[in-house]
Amino acid sequence: MKITNLVKIEKIATVSLLSICLTGVAIAGFSDTSVAQQKSRYSKAIEGVLKTKLQQQLGVPVKSVNCQNLPKPEAGKIVNCNVLTTPGNFGVQVTLTNANGGMKYASRGLLVVPDLERFIQSSIKEKTGIQANAECGDKIRVFRQVGETFNCQVTTAKGKKTQAVVTIAGMDGKFRYVVNKLN
Repeated sequence: MKITNLVKIEKIATVSLLSICLTGVAIAGFSDTSVAQQKSRYSKAIEGVLKTKLQQQLGVPVKSVNCQNLPKPEAGKIVNCNVLTTPGNFGVQVTLTNANGGMKYASRGLLVVPDLERFIQSSIKEKTGIQANAECGDKIRVFRQVGETFNCQVTTAKGKKTQAVVTIAGMDGKFRYVVNKLN
């Protein structure tokens, strides 16, 4: 089925709320030092693991990770961190899953652009049957507030170009996008 005059595609979704579960991360076992030193070591261990994992997952250099101090690892403990990359900084909330250093984390204020592009492309294809390519810029996009907008270039297989206007709908990575007149 071919749609000849697509006026508007609107989709709301959550893409790439960066989330992963890490197990076996050794941040425990510093019983021979003072509480103040333990606090620093636990936090540094979390920061190091996050920096490595985020660089692997995002495909961009992470300049620094700064987490709040952690006196000792306990299952269920939440640690807030700030991550600095070239496009900007974003928050990460780490939840310890056990006292041995297992953890999971989720970002706030971050979109992973290749995932966003694939989502736009597949939803256009699903809704219209039109094959299109979406280009939204750098590998990651950092945002500060709900309501921020940015444009993605959408090009159909026949070479028709238009814009997808993406609006941030939630700090957890929810967004809406609208594409006008695709063909």
